[in-house]
Amino acid sequence: ADNAEIARYIAAVRSKIESVFMSPDLAEGLKCTLYVRMIPGGEVVEARVTQSSGNASYDRQAENAVRKAAPLPVPSNPRLFRLMREIQFVFDPEN
Repeated sequence: ADNAEIARYIAAVRSKIESVFMSPDLAEGLKCTLYVRMIPGGEVVEARVTQSSGNASYDRQAENAVRKAAPLPVPSNPRLFRLMREIQFVFDPEN
């Protein structure tokens, strides 16, 4: 059950980041892997690309979108939050 709940929050995080991503024209066919570390309340303390899209501008825009989207949706349950304080996911605004 925890994994399903965390997956739901990660999907919500990804969706919120995609909603503030500023360069949809730049995104065509590009994706990168983002690492995000948060504190309770969803504030972002670290956001970085761990696997580049091959386009430095796209990668930078993705990192900026993480910070702009904060606070990110996180579980209020402290035990669940601890399980997702650090997340990594593929950022692909076209999907």
